[in-house]
Amino acid sequence: MKFYRISEPTDICLIKLKKLCGFGEVVHKIPITPKPHCTPNNCFNNVARYVLEYGGEQIYGWYIITSLDDEFDGTAIAHSVWKRDGMLIDITPHNDPREYNLFTERLYLKTEVEYYNYINTNICSIKNE
Repeated sequence: MKFYRISEPTDICLIKLKKLCGFGEVVHKIPITPKPHCTPNNCFNNVARYVLEYGGEQIYGWYIITSLDDEFDGTAIAHSVWKRDGMLIDITPHNDPREYNLFTERLYLKTEVEYYNYINTNICSIKNE
């Protein structure tokens, strides 16, 4: 079994994942601030509901994890955060004790088909080869 940690901006796998997964140059270290009525592993619905109820914007992207054994081995997991008053907020609780996610926005997600493919192919991985 492999174990992962939340990536750091200096991890080597991050450079390769940027190109492979199509995400931007800016990587944010976003504190996790679970909100009421948000459920784990349900970020897309959690954020959509908060946007409808409180305004703001839903931002699609990835959070990045790195293998504990090999920083060339990383995975980007499709994720969504809430943007309110210029701040990115990760409102979805997680089933582990992490305090933040390393998050980057997805650069191209323009159509409903791209959205469907994105949430149904929600992992982008690179291994040390």
